[in-house]
Amino acid sequence: MRIRVVSIAVLAGSLGLLAPGSASATIHSGRIVFPEPHSPPSIGVPPPPADQTKESTREVVIRYNASAGSISFRAEVWDASFWGEKIYESFELGPKCLSYDESIFHQPELNANMSARPKEIGPIIGEVGGVKGEATLRGYTGHVSGTGGTFNGRYFEITFTSPAFRNRNWRCAMLTSFDFTQPRVPLSGWRKAKRPRRSR
Repeated sequence: MRIRVVSIAVLAGSLGLLAPGSASATIHSGRIVFPEPHSPPSIGVPPPPADQTKESTREVVIRYNASAGSISFRAEVWDASFWGEKIYESFELGPKCLSYDESIFHQPELNANMSARPKEIGPIIGEVGGVKGEATLRGYTGHVSGTGGTFNGRYFEITFTSPAFRNRNWRCAMLTSFDFTQPRVPLSGWRKAKRPRRSR
């Protein structure tokens, strides 16, 4: 299975988000694309299409705005019209990409999730459902609820914002809703450390 990971950098300086020369002068973004699922050959009655047997993620895009302290998470599934407003995704952010085994011993700084179900009006509590999520930060109590949760028929999207999220050294996202594989998405836009000059 081939997974395509793409890092995207957007210069925030041109958008007036950060002062020139700032250490976090970009919006750090990453994108990962998953292959289309396929069913194995059948010698009996043909099975339903693989993307209608199990909801499978097609694409994930994560954007971290260090100046604003916001994380935007967008996901798309294969055959979204079949599944409708239904999804569950979770991810972690940290200073470097970790394997599943490494993550057991190194707790991530941020944990977040996004879930969705069709909206409906309950007889007692009113409207329920929609796109929701929450994020927790290591060293802090409580959680941040996601805002702007939307589903436009193709993409699910939500944003988490807090002053405590500002100027963090978050360079990698790990998708924890994929069991043990935990695909890793490097976030772009970080300046490479300068190598020390050799003394003559």
